[in-house]
Amino acid sequence: MGDIISALQNTPVPTILVVGGIAFLFLAVIGQFAADIKVSRERQVMAAVMGALLLFFGVALYAVPVSSPDSTSTIAPAQTTTPTEDSSSDRVFRTTCDWVKDWESQSDGSYFWVGAAPGSPNCPNVGQARELLQRLESGEELTLIVEVGDTPMGLDICHGSYKATYLVPGQTCVPDKPELWPKVSGTLTVVGSTGFRVGIGD
Repeated sequence: MGDIISALQNTPVPTILVVGGIAFLFLAVIGQFAADIKVSRERQVMAAVMGALLLFFGVALYAVPVSSPDSTSTIAPAQTTTPTEDSSSDRVFRTTCDWVKDWESQSDGSYFWVGAAPGSPNCPNVGQARELLQRLESGEELTLIVEVGDTPMGLDICHGSYKATYLVPGQTCVPDKPELWPKVSGTLTVVGSTGFRVGIGD
């Protein structure tokens, strides 16, 4: 209901109601319009009632305060400069591109990339290194998630399954030919790979 009132307040409807109400009240009091149009007594009473109602609703639309019950909950909390431990809604992305340290462990056992977005100036590609890569290569079936962004990036992958918000199919396992890689954007989720990279290639 608050949304409807707010929408009406931003249109000419309240002004039209007020002007219409004044016009009907004018007819009720004067009893005629110009020289040729005369209003009977019964119609003057109807005009007075209608004019009062229109005037009331027109002024009420201007005066009614609009407050949404969840308006305070839509304000995002201020971001801190340190990475958080678990909640994805409070996640802080870093400006680094460290394939070892910029993977954040989630409560469900998956890993989320919290470094710079792939394809950005200081992070052309996102991948895994050291312990995480060793775990993948040893056959541990981990889920890795990367927020790629709106710009499609190439995906270099040989093993495992993957999905993305937007996906243009391509040829996998051709490390030296990034132009042939599948293109992904939005959220990329990779399961059971033995290592992959997403970005602009070499």
